[in-house]
Amino acid sequence: LYGNYGQVPYAMANGALWGLTLAMALECGTRGVTVNMVAPTFIPGTGITKDLEDIIPVIRATTPNNELPTAVDVASTVANLVGPDGAHKNGILVLVDNAMKSNYTAIRPLSRAQFLAQG
Repeated sequence: LYGNYGQVPYAMANGALWGLTLAMALECGTRGVTVNMVAPTFIPGTGITKDLEDIIPVIRATTPNNELPTAVDVASTVANLVGPDGAHKNGILVLVDNAMKSNYTAIRPLSRAQFLAQG
């Protein structure tokens, strides 16, 4: 969601998606349609390049239990939003990151080389 070193376009695109989510939630909500944003962290084994696999241990260490979410965790979050329990969830951002973003400041100011060197 926030992007790391060298990821300005990624962070900018996510900011735009969040703005779009809020605007559409307001417009579509009048018709009974909910619009939300799900933002997972790295999901190992789902298209991560070899370069990013090197930093998975560092990313994993920023979570409380040293684990990253799985594709099943993301799918169950989406299922909750589109199912009956999600009827009144509109215009929200759901982070599926095992509290990684709450510890984001611990890794944010680092350059890519410093980030990789931590592992």
